[in-house]
Amino acid sequence: MFNSFFVAMVVTVGTILITSLAAYAISKLRFLGKKYVFAVITAGMMVPMEAIIIPLYQNMAKLGLLNSYIGLMCPSLAAPIGVLIMKRFYDSIPEDLIEAGKLDGANDFQRWWKICVPISKSSMAAVGIFTFINSWNNFLWPFLSITSEKMMTLPVGIPQFQGANLSEFTLPMTISVVASVPAIIMFLIFQKHIIKGIAMSGIKG
Repeated sequence: MFNSFFVAMVVTVGTILITSLAAYAISKLRFLGKKYVFAVITAGMMVPMEAIIIPLYQNMAKLGLLNSYIGLMCPSLAAPIGVLIMKRFYDSIPEDLIEAGKLDGANDFQRWWKICVPISKSSMAAVGIFTFINSWNNFLWPFLSITSEKMMTLPVGIPQFQGANLSEFTLPMTISVVASVPAIIMFLIFQKHIIKGIAMSGIKG
């Protein structure tokens, strides 16, 4: 439980921070090749995790990050869908607000932090809950990258726990219910923000 919660929270906070900064740069800053950068990021949505799992594992092994929290969390950071959601919202922010920040002497980071972040909480909540649930339920990468039982997350630990208790049905069922409670609570708390964030970001389907 601790491993799953710790990994999910760090990945969620890191993803919100990275995707928000990336979306702000693509939406509000001017630099060469901006459209191509955004195209590459959105193209990442079409590449499944299974397609890159072997080179990802090889790179993590060379860096010595297997069986570590850093290696467990890094591949889940900065999801392309988060950049897309945040960019759609930042596109709707009037340029007059950004220009007003420039006139007040605010730099790019200050304009993001003081202008965009306070009014984008709903979109951030939507990105956060999606990221938390995906990280909480992630099985493939933790299964491949973690061998120590002390570092296993729930999706990896529960099957082993069930295998060790084949004659006992109540314990595996209980731990499965307990594992689903945090994700349900997160959704119930932030469901209004999720709906609002999706609606304001223009994502459909």
